[in-house]
Order: sequence, then structure tokens, then C-alpha cells
Amino acid sequence: MVKKAKTDAGIPQDKPLDSLGMALSGGEQAEAQRRIAEGMTSKHPNTASVHHVCTDTFGSIATAFPKGGMVLISGTGSNCQLLNPSGSAPRCGGWGHMLGDGGSGYWLSHRTIRTVYDAEDGLVTPAHDYAAVKNLVFEHFKLEKRYDILDHLYEKFEKSHIATLCKPLAECEPNQMVVCVEHYKRNIQLRSILNAEICRMYWASSLSPSHLFFHWCSHFQWQGRVTSWQGRCSGMQERSWEPM
Repeated sequence: MVKKAKTDAGIPQDKPLDSLGMALSGGEQAEAQRRIAEGMTSKHPNTASVHHVCTDTFGSIATAFPKGGMVLISGTGSNCQLLNPSGSAPRCGGWGHMLGDGGSGYWLSHRTIRTVYDAEDGLVTPAHDYAAVKNLVFEHFKLEKRYDILDHLYEKFEKSHIATLCKPLAECEPNQMVVCVEHYKRNIQLRSILNAEICRMYWASSLSPSHLFFHWCSHFQWQGRVTSWQGRCSGMQERSWEPM
């Protein structure tokens, strides 16, 4: 990315930038920031003279608002970050699939797989027919037998791979109620995360409701109890906006 940016800007590849900022997932902790910066300096010395690393949410906020704001990310994982003008930055979520990621692509995919397998095991009686969703899961992960899913969940586990199930789910027919129910539950998850951060924002009283940036759907307006907020977003979950 840096090489392409230099080429586009007409900067020689062997001339380091004065400073390079990197807003990266997992860039919250000081130790991780240090390792990434040192790795860039040692392996790619011509990239920049100084490297600054922060979490990916800060990059999204900085793109939309110069004086702080809020971002709700729903991609493979999920995260909600509030950045106050004072520099304080409380957040809700962003703890990975073991502790959180509520309302994310992984969350929705995992719940869908779980719904199918619980029904097949007789643990639950689905309120709606799930045969088409079962076929979708089997086709997407190329399963011949039910036990084949274990390879994807354990030995060959990749969170991003599980989350790719969201694409065919988003393309399901609108009458697939099992999928619609799960999309609705995801909507509730994201709303809960967002509401937690909104409460912090109001208590802090340092941001107006207009400082809100969504990163998981296309253009829309969200009507709040006090006012309406403009949002514009992109990302993997944009394909799922209509079902939500």
C-alpha cells in the first residue's frame, strides 16, 4: 500500500516518508504498536523515518471527523469506539470472537451454523424451515457429512473464513425466515453496542450527536430519540444491510 501511494504521489521508493501512520486492527496495545513499528523499520527501512501505530477505529473516525466522533465497525469482527476531543477513547466490543464480536460477520455465520446443527441434533425445534439454509452451509463449506464442519471450526480454523458465509446468507431469498431472524438478532446486538457508546457520549457531553460514523452499511439516516444522525459506511457487511 505504501509503495503504491508513493508511486501515485510521484515519490521515489528509496525516499522515506517523514512519517507514516497505520491504523490497524489489533493496534491497541503499546507492545503491539512497538513490534509493528520496529518491524517496519527493520524490514522496510525506506518506507518512513517514523512510524505511528494505532487501532483501526481511530483511522475510521479521523476519516470522517476532525474533532473526534464515533465509529461502529461490523466486518469479520465488530467494534465500537468513541473518541472525545479531549483524547479519551472509551470503546465497547472489539474483544475478538471468544469474548465478543457481537453482530459481526463471524457472529452471524457461527449462529447460523449453530442453528442448523442444533436442529439436526434435536436440541431445538426451529420455528421455520431450515432445509435451504442447511444446504447453503453444506455447499459453502463443501461438506459431505455433518462431521466435516469440525475441520473448519478447529484444525483449519480461520475466523475470516467462517465469516465468508455471510455473503451467501445475504443473497438468500427474502422468504428464508431462519436467515431473517438471525439478521434481526444481529441488528439487536449492534444496536446494544451502539447504545452503550451513545450513553457514554451523552455523559461526556463533549460531542454532538452529529459526530457519528457507521462503518457497516451504505448511506442511511438513523433516527434517534433526540435527533437524526447521518451515517455513511462501507465494508463486508454492506451486502447484508437489506436483510437487517
